[in-house]
Amino acid sequence: FVIVSLSGWGLLIYGGYKAFSGGKKDKKEE
Repeated sequence: FVIVSLSGWGLLIYGGYKAFSGGKKDKKEE
């Protein structure tokens, strides 16, 4: 259960951080 929780939170935090910090860069690359 702990592993699943850490993985879930990790994906949410990583996804949110990437979208907030590198979202503009990703759009320019595409």
